[in-house]
Amino acid sequence: MSGAEGSQIEFRTDRVSSRQLVSQAWKILWPEYFWIALAICLVGLVVSNAVLMAVLMGPMMCGIFICCFAMMRNERPTFDMLFKGFDMFVDSLVATLIMVGVSFLVMIPVGVLMVGGLFAVGLVGEQAGDGAFGGMMIFFMFGYVVAILVIVVIQMLFVFSYPLIVDYNLSGVDAVKLSARAAWANLGNILRLSILIWLMSICAVILCYLPILLVIPINLLTQALLYRRVFPDHSTDSQQYDPYADPYADPQADPHVNPHADVGGYQLDEGVSETGPGAKSGGDTWE
Repeated sequence: MSGAEGSQIEFRTDRVSSRQLVSQAWKILWPEYFWIALAICLVGLVVSNAVLMAVLMGPMMCGIFICCFAMMRNERPTFDMLFKGFDMFVDSLVATLIMVGVSFLVMIPVGVLMVGGLFAVGLVGEQAGDGAFGGMMIFFMFGYVVAILVIVVIQMLFVFSYPLIVDYNLSGVDAVKLSARAAWANLGNILRLSILIWLMSICAVILCYLPILLVIPINLLTQALLYRRVFPDHSTDSQQYDPYADPYADPQADPHVNPHADVGGYQLDEGVSETGPGAKSGGDTWE
């Protein structure tokens, strides 16, 4: 179902193996696409941080996901694909501003509570004994961990925003809304994958930081693979090799859809963008 034609976008909610996603990402990348993918990711991240307030982050992330989708179709990514993200500049910028704004709205009260907690701990330390002070410190640390988890979960809700802009040409507002719904329904999948990527990054940091660069393309491609598991390919000409299809599934069935999986939906309300490579057309021109 095309985002330019359909009135509803469905998403899946079945369980996805994070280890399988990482393994599939590595098989896709190595050896043919790995180095060009690494170069594209590094250029994209450098450009996205070249301007304050993350103004260029949206177009660069959209371009990176265009490249990821190309690799999933067994196509070689190029820098031209990366800079096609600027075709979706307005929508991606709106999505970025919403994400940054929501994050600040969450972080401000959390910061106030943290400062107030530190002040309270200081007062207790002056007026009470060591036992009360220790109890307050434990309570403060517990609250700090909870606050961090809340911020992380809020950020996870936006994980599908840029791929949705690329895949369905949604407006920035609609992409963020749909991403939040789908991510909340798949929070376990996203959390498991995030933990696995975090562990890989920690191992890379232990090995003198340089290997962490090698984790970047794997991280972004696994996000694209997870997105495709949650939002099955809606194009009618997607007969290419599917790296994440079940090899034991019925060959006559759609490899992107698990018939036993739960399905969520999202009713569009003028959410299709008038800009971007697929605007006013039945398909995406970059495919």
